[in-house]
Amino acid sequence: MTDILAKWIAGLEYSQVRGNVAESAKRAIADTIGVALAARDDEAVRCILEAVGDESGPCSVWGTSVLTTARNAALANGAMAHALDFDDNNRAMYGHPSVPVLPAVFALADEAGAAGADIVLAYIAGVEVECRLGRALTFEHSSRGWHTTLTLGTVGAAAAAAKLLRLSGQHTRNALAISVSMAGGVRQNFGTMAKPLHAGLAAQNGVLAAKLASKGLVASPKAIEGHEGFFDVFTAPVALDCEKAIGGLGTSFELLRNIPKIHASCAAVHTAVDILLEGLRQGGIQKGDIERVKCGVSYHALNQMRYGAPGNVVEARFSIPYCVAAALVFGKLGARQFTDDALGAPEVRDLMAKIDVSILPEFSTQELFQKAHDTGTAYTEVEVTHGSGRVFRMRRNHQKGYPDSPLSEADFHAKFIDCVSAGFTLQSAERTWSGLMQIDQEPVVNPAAVLSKEALAAA
Repeated sequence: MTDILAKWIAGLEYSQVRGNVAESAKRAIADTIGVALAARDDEAVRCILEAVGDESGPCSVWGTSVLTTARNAALANGAMAHALDFDDNNRAMYGHPSVPVLPAVFALADEAGAAGADIVLAYIAGVEVECRLGRALTFEHSSRGWHTTLTLGTVGAAAAAAKLLRLSGQHTRNALAISVSMAGGVRQNFGTMAKPLHAGLAAQNGVLAAKLASKGLVASPKAIEGHEGFFDVFTAPVALDCEKAIGGLGTSFELLRNIPKIHASCAAVHTAVDILLEGLRQGGIQKGDIERVKCGVSYHALNQMRYGAPGNVVEARFSIPYCVAAALVFGKLGARQFTDDALGAPEVRDLMAKIDVSILPEFSTQELFQKAHDTGTAYTEVEVTHGSGRVFRMRRNHQKGYPDSPLSEADFHAKFIDCVSAGFTLQSAERTWSGLMQIDQEPVVNPAAVLSKEALAAA
């Protein structure tokens, strides 16, 4: 397994990913950078920047004047891109594919003298590896409490970094094997500042693993599939499906199944939010007449979104009552709906008291949820009772952004502009979007010249 993946990574060429795969990659790259730039003032990001600020180097932290080492840039940019929980998901990974991988790639772009096409290709390779490993481990891995963005993301980041550094198959195999020993991260830290740190750690781990391998550090050639290796440690043998990691490798790409977000919170509530916003738009829900809101969700959703009465903005992103109430009060659930003022708004607090969240019997255990998830039959159900007695009820399988309900390029563009223009001018946001959508045409990419605070302000 380790050898097969390594040889595929080393042999992957841009000609194999042209067209829809490359275009999807560029949109995902822009989306990830957009949500990172929107989080520059986040408290967790501030803590990390203060921690790495004393170590100078050539690599930029996006949207800031900070120049630091490659590893520190990967750490900071990964955490920043995940801070708002506005970055994309992938079902195979049960986590966030872009935030561990892209910061690792950009951190090494200067050192590697990378062309834009190299960046896109490395990003694609990293996402493919982490998602395929997720398919093999199945939901059982996540259900143990592992945060897959760090466990799988570390290996994906190593794969991407190895590709960008143009490592041989053998050195790439060592990079993957080294990264396996770095994987970790538990879901108990959801709803805290440590969760975005997980994405940064994965990116940082990937950079270090690839650089160590490039210098000749050797690790087990069977670190993924061997006795007491990645698969043995991170999932139960009965749940493991190795064929899913390599079947069709190179002919279909997991990137095409990424799920971008249109709401800035844990995705487990997004289907409910979609339902509520549609009800508001169509008039089925009258905001001023709501008496009771019932949300029926899965065990998995409530297990992740564990804060019934959030005490701060970070917890609010993992609170179904808050996300539902904020969406109804503000008519959207973007980054600006997660502030102290929004969390303390009397209208939001009053509405939270009217929201009941329960686990649907069909998905009341992780086993039932996994079966429904794998067959595409899981759903969220929302019922809104009005003071007038009128009842709005809707059931939906998944949120907008899924492969069968994709975002358009216009949707991606609007989200990016909204994220970036919050801190910079509309002109700089548009220029940055255009540049990222044409990144594969650039002979050499200097991230500091494109995404530093000075570069964005000068646009």
